[in-house]
Amino acid sequence: MGLGGRVAVVTGASHGIGRAIAQRLLGEGASVVAADVDPAGRELEGERVRFVPCDVRSEDDVEAAVAAAGDAFGRLDVLVNNAGAGGAYGPIPELRAEEWDATFELLVRSVMLGTKHAARAMIAGGRGGSIVSTASIAGMFGGAAPMAYSAAKAAVISMAQTASVELAGHGIRVNAVCPGVIDTDMVPDRSPEVVATGRPEDVAAAVAYLAGDDARFVTGQALVVDGGVMAGGADYSRELFGTPRRAGLDLGPRRGA
Repeated sequence: MGLGGRVAVVTGASHGIGRAIAQRLLGEGASVVAADVDPAGRELEGERVRFVPCDVRSEDDVEAAVAAAGDAFGRLDVLVNNAGAGGAYGPIPELRAEEWDATFELLVRSVMLGTKHAARAMIAGGRGGSIVSTASIAGMFGGAAPMAYSAAKAAVISMAQTASVELAGHGIRVNAVCPGVIDTDMVPDRSPEVVATGRPEDVAAAVAYLAGDDARFVTGQALVVDGGVMAGGADYSRELFGTPRRAGLDLGPRRGA
């Protein structure tokens, strides 16, 4: 197996992309700490899986999830910062500052916390490692999603680039994966005419690649998994995503993307 003997922590592992990532890493031979606020992740538990309740906005919870890898399996090799939700949405003139802040707390602070504590554990272990964060094509060009979500995902990409340089001397690679439209509960209004809809397993395959030795010379990158949306340009993206029509806050299931 490509990740045999490795130990990974996956946040937002109870559903959608996060669950697919956890299952793919298990299939590659890794042991996995599945971290999520939703106890549905307990369904994954087995000989090589531990479920840990984790609100990724809480530093104590994130630190405990990382520590659980060492406690259960003796090491940490991979961290996947995947937990997320839609956050603040709607036209810019109607955005509420507190909803903007809540979006960045969930989508950006969480990635900083995960990267911080995983880096500590990996440095202490002396074996290097791989950190992969779920960003989005929304963070790469305008018009792909509401402003707060897009700005937050751009920050996730930037953090991967910056951390990759800082941690390179410790043998720690840091990358982001950028999904397009993926068939999860985060995209409940998909039109059947939308053909560029991927599956959670498509993103999981990209994460497994970035986590493993085949990507040993890949760091500081944002790997796009979007079925050609970026290649299709802005007009195509607007057909898929539309424009913000509502104002509000979606901090529902933390499912990444």
